[in-house]
Amino acid sequence: MKISDKSGSNTHNGKDHMTTMFSIIICTYNRSDILSICINSIARLNKNQTFDYEILIIDNNSKDATQKTVQDFFLTLPSIQRNKWSYHLEKLQGLSNARNRGVSESRGNWLVFLDDECDVDADWLDRLYCVIGHKSPVMVGGPYRGKYLPEIDKRHYAKGFLEKYGDSYHIRDDWQERWLSKPGLSGGNMAIRRDLLKKVGTFDPNFGMSGSKTRYGEETELQLRILALCPNNSIYFSPDLELIHYIRPEKTGLLASLQSCIQRAKNVANLQRSHPQYASSSSNLLLLKLWILVRRSFELIIFVAVQFLKAGVKRAPISRPCYEVIYSGKLQALVQVAFSVVDIIRHNRP
Repeated sequence: MKISDKSGSNTHNGKDHMTTMFSIIICTYNRSDILSICINSIARLNKNQTFDYEILIIDNNSKDATQKTVQDFFLTLPSIQRNKWSYHLEKLQGLSNARNRGVSESRGNWLVFLDDECDVDADWLDRLYCVIGHKSPVMVGGPYRGKYLPEIDKRHYAKGFLEKYGDSYHIRDDWQERWLSKPGLSGGNMAIRRDLLKKVGTFDPNFGMSGSKTRYGEETELQLRILALCPNNSIYFSPDLELIHYIRPEKTGLLASLQSCIQRAKNVANLQRSHPQYASSSSNLLLLKLWILVRRSFELIIFVAVQFLKAGVKRAPISRPCYEVIYSGKLQALVQVAFSVVDIIRHNRP
């Protein structure tokens, strides 16, 4: 067991990175309550003699009881397990900075990133080991299985919300195992070979959550760089790596859902600007973008009208059609195009 409170420089600290095979990196910020669920599930991982692993908890400058929660948890571990765990306080705010701190402090040749909201089965790491052995990817990940916390009442949420964040939600529209030709792994359930990360570089601090500020895309941006270097059979999606991802109450409110929708659209526009290959070949044509903006505006207006009419007929709460609009994807698509148009005009790109 190790506790470190120095800020990382995001560089290798001189350790032998091949001592363990898997380095499980959990970055957290002000989620001491749900973090305890995550780390207790990891403590129950099967003991496997085929490979070794370590667990690093990266506290991204939390203001709650995160450090005490971790220290109390360490005291419950059998002495034989404690040397697998370490706690590090990263004062440089931002999820990408925290992930990079985990990379620099870790020793494994495979870096495994889990969200602090995750709950893994006892054989999850065994399944990861098998997928890597059978497919030999340089990066691999799997889907989420949503699970509500007790304080959330599911009855009042829209169909679109339940489909996206319900008990069977996952990162894409299907569960088929496949090689990915475009980014498709979630940052809360993925693993990457250290030697490849060294080649493409670590996480970009311009993307990803930062304190209480909602931002996305650090894992997408990294996958774009990986696919640019290794376009064929490099990133693998496996349903065998399914894990539980808890849904926190603050993420289910109408305002939070709207903010998330807008931020995701902004994130796509930022990714298209920094990685032109992420956009379609005609995406920089201003006239085309304006036409798409007008078309999607009309589509959204019609969709909104239909949803509110349905709600009126069924006498449903006013929040229901609002959720349907947000989680239909139509609003995010419209905002995404709007950000792209503004970006093109701002940078004087034809």
